[in-house]
Amino acid sequence: MEWVSLSEDAGSSNHQEPQVNMMSLPVMPIDYGVHLPSGNHELRVSDPRYQAMYNDILLSGCRFFVVTWRRSNQLAKVGVVFHLDDLQVTKGADGTPRYVAQHSACERARIVSVDNPEALKEKSQYLLAKVEFLDSCDSCLPAASAASTMQSSGQKSTGVTREERHAFEYLRRLFNRIIALMHELDIKPRLGNSEFHSHSFWDLSGTYGTLLVLRLQRRRQQQRLEAMQAANAWLKTREQEAKAFRNGDMTVLPENISLKLERATQLYENSCQRFQYVFQYLLQSCDFRERISIMAGLLRAEWRELLAHKSLRDLWQ
Repeated sequence: MEWVSLSEDAGSSNHQEPQVNMMSLPVMPIDYGVHLPSGNHELRVSDPRYQAMYNDILLSGCRFFVVTWRRSNQLAKVGVVFHLDDLQVTKGADGTPRYVAQHSACERARIVSVDNPEALKEKSQYLLAKVEFLDSCDSCLPAASAASTMQSSGQKSTGVTREERHAFEYLRRLFNRIIALMHELDIKPRLGNSEFHSHSFWDLSGTYGTLLVLRLQRRRQQQRLEAMQAANAWLKTREQEAKAFRNGDMTVLPENISLKLERATQLYENSCQRFQYVFQYLLQSCDFRERISIMAGLLRAEWRELLAHKSLRDLWQ
């Protein structure tokens, strides 16, 4: 994994020869998830400095910025360039503004240097960095083109071998077999469509990533529901403890029920982090064959699990 530490002096890497595929852009760090250069993404923003970022990019006319994963005082070195498509401003219950922004994910970008690393802690300004575009040609720079010209299929437009095309087609066929078997087994959550048609590697990866997140969320909800049912049963004859619990005091619950609630949250967070590392490594890889290999490993494991599920179902029918 490649990280940029914001505790180090960022200025040491600033003295470089100018490159045509490099420019300064705002950077929005996120503590959850890994965005891939595919599809549309919604962000809900309440942080005043990043609301200011949206204001600035609207005024400048360059609606591009980089979204990347944050871990403590480090940023993942490779993130995704977002293009702001639409911005709605609402007010929260306390009257403070809430930004709801829609974006197109354009391509990958590598952070070369951070101009103001102190902004991460000061919280008075948003981060700015020099970034290098990994997927676009010279004519596809954000300052000179629309977001649509920056769309990437996960590989360079030139230099893709027939072997690599066949490898992706294998992935697509395997993914469609997985989708079909999930429908046959009536497994939820599952994809609404019965077949995946896109020829984009990142579309496939993003769709599978969304499925994993939905599955984790469903599992957490089920575990929390079981824990809350146990808590309600225990509180039914304990009026004083029930009143404290309704006021937000979780300490009144017995240890076994508290542990159920904690495990549900911990399992979700651990599973999310594990998938974050996998998809971040996928994002930073510059070798198309390596990306194919990583995704093939994930899909084969998914296929084996579904086959085991089908065997058990057939056994008991």
